[in-house]
Amino acid sequence: MALTPDQRRRRRNWLGASDIPSLFGLDPYRTRSDTYYSKVLAVEDEPPTRSTTAGNYLEDACIRFAEDTLGPCERSVMVVHPNEVMAANLDARVIGKPEGVEAKYDAATAAEWGQEGTDEVPARVLIQCQAQIFAARLERVWVPALVLGYRAEFRLYCVEPHAGLQDVIEREALAFWDHHVVPRVPPDNVLIPPLDLLRRIIREPTSTVALPDYAVRAWTTLEQARAVAREAEQVKADATATVLALLGEAEAGVLPDGRTITYLAQRGAPATDHIALRAHLKEAYATFVTDATHRVLRIKDPE
Repeated sequence: MALTPDQRRRRRNWLGASDIPSLFGLDPYRTRSDTYYSKVLAVEDEPPTRSTTAGNYLEDACIRFAEDTLGPCERSVMVVHPNEVMAANLDARVIGKPEGVEAKYDAATAAEWGQEGTDEVPARVLIQCQAQIFAARLERVWVPALVLGYRAEFRLYCVEPHAGLQDVIEREALAFWDHHVVPRVPPDNVLIPPLDLLRRIIREPTSTVALPDYAVRAWTTLEQARAVAREAEQVKADATATVLALLGEAEAGVLPDGRTITYLAQRGAPATDHIALRAHLKEAYATFVTDATHRVLRIKDPE
């Protein structure tokens, strides 16, 4: 279940259970620095992708699978720990019981999932579940997982509380918050945020700031990189033209070493005549087509 805009905004105020694996180097998709910058930068929501959309559908399927055993569950529950640093965004909570549900689907690391009914889940999932148990004061967390190995199958795992592990998690979370987030000190000396987050910073319209001297060097480096990229594109275009010229009117050509170069028609995305569509189906166009904006990084000389 996708988080609501309000939940996404509020989660910047705490370390969520899903943030905790990155603090221990167990998150394959995020580093400690990624987590830090996600807390100190106000950014726009990421646009939905096919992957995130698929995840939302599969999460609901996993929870419904768990409900066959656990009974009805309340979806998308946020709980903040009294330490006001840690929080848990539960995919679901079993109604009437202090038990959470953390849905997972996994194709990349199917071998890390052990015997169903146990807590033999990947380390990052175990840490996340222990953080949920601690932050939301739960008795256990159920993990319904769609594991995609040789075949797709639903499994239900159960993570019970481990006091010693939770103590380690709390200490690390509080230290990370107090030593990095509060004083705005990036961890691991990573002083530049990820490009994706920088592009999504919510910027104040018409605002201007004075840049330091090294911004000139950074811009010069960017211009040089763009020039190299343009040169590489020209080399690519020239080489492509040479190969196509050698093919002549043929769709394929055989190289002296036996490899074959082909130039075959591929089915692409349907093309849309926006002008004609707007002229003939004005109401439908307004309903299904939205204007998009994007920012462009440029430089101009003083006036």
